This record gives sequence, structure tokens and C-alpha cells, in this order.
Amino acid sequence: MHDAILRQAVSTILAWPLSGHERMAGEAAATTLLRVEVGGVLGRASPEERERIKSVLRSMSGFVQSADIDDAVTGGHWRPWGQMQHFMRYPGRTVADSVRMAVNALWSYTEEAVFLFRRGNTLGAKSSLGRALHGLQDSFSPAHVKRVKGDDGVWVIKDVFEYTAQDSSEHERGDEKYKTGEAEQSSLTELGQATVLASQLLLSYFVQRVLGLASEAGQTRQTLEGAYLREEAS
Repeated sequence: MHDAILRQAVSTILAWPLSGHERMAGEAAATTLLRVEVGGVLGRASPEERERIKSVLRSMSGFVQSADIDDAVTGGHWRPWGQMQHFMRYPGRTVADSVRMAVNALWSYTEEAVFLFRRGNTLGAKSSLGRALHGLQDSFSPAHVKRVKGDDGVWVIKDVFEYTAQDSSEHERGDEKYKTGEAEQSSLTELGQATVLASQLLLSYFVQRVLGLASEAGQTRQTLEGAYLREEAS
């Protein structure tokens, strides 16, 4: 009961609503899992590793929400260090600096997840990867980041907002823009669809890294950064 109340409270004020994170992470994980199974990528892993990788992917719809729940308790959303974890403006820093710190945090959590997975700490890997996925998804929320779609279809980052300088109701309205209507399962907007595609790339990168596919992982990271983490502040 306490957890349900906390989830509801957090969902009304922070990030994409928790249900949005859950839905988009779930869709991305399901597609990623299908691709690695059909594509034979998991054939490189031992039976035990395959099951652990599947467990990590299947858990992402839950663990992607942990960042908001944890930071609601610790006050991380109001502290400078918390901004980069939710892809928002670090107080007193430029847009470029804030994007760089947020992207670095994203990859740091991802690499931490790879390290923990290889050490046999599957639960820790889930937590760290969920943090990374959360930050990436936050970068698509209009309450966190201003993006402009270029002629090449890339959603370029133009500005990053500071959480403590925002009106909470405006933040909440911006966070709801991942879907087209009021219903929870309303169709995803273009930004919502882009969030799912970017999430798939991050999850694919994780799988490739834990399986030692360095070249494939490098290409996936390059694609993710070039297509979804490009900053061109005016």
C-alpha cells in the first residue's frame, strides 16, 4: 500500500508519468528481446546467461521507474546532482554542459550495469540499467528538454530546462505528451515513438556489451548518440 501511494504521488509531479516510463520501457524491451532471440544473438551466451539477459530485459518496465521513486525519497530532483540523472539543466551550467553531463551519466549507469551483470549481480544490473533508461527517456519529455525535428528526422536537442525553475503544473503537462490522448493506452506521439526506438538502442547496446560484441555495441552507441542525443543549442 505504501509503495502504491508513493508511486501515485511521484507520478503526478516528476518525469514522464511512471505509467509512461513503464509502457515505453516495456515496449522497447519486448522488441529488443524478440530481436536478440530471432537474430540468434543470444546463441553466443550460455544457457544461464541467456536467462539472466532475458530477466534483465523483462524487468525494465519496473526498474525504469526506480529513479523517480528513489529520488522522490532522497530529494534528488531538487539537488544539483539529480538534474543530470533526469536529463535536466545543471544549475549555473550551459545547455551543452548539461547535455554532456546527462549523457555521461546515462552511459556510466549503462556500463555499471554491464559490469554488475558480468560479476553475477543481476539485480544490480537491472537497477543500473533502469537508471540509464530512465535518463534517456526523460530526455524526450518536453518538460525536460526542448527538441526540434530536423529535415533528416532527427530530434535535435535545443535546450535543457532546470527543474527548480519550473512551474509543477507545466512540468506535468509536458510529461503527458508521450501519448495523443487522455486514455492510458492512447497512441504514442512522435516523441513517444522516438523514446521507444531510442530505448531499444540502449537495451541492444547492453546486450551486445555483456556478450562481448564490441564492434556491434560501438555502432549501436554511435547510432543512439547521432540520432537521439545530438545537441545544437542556439
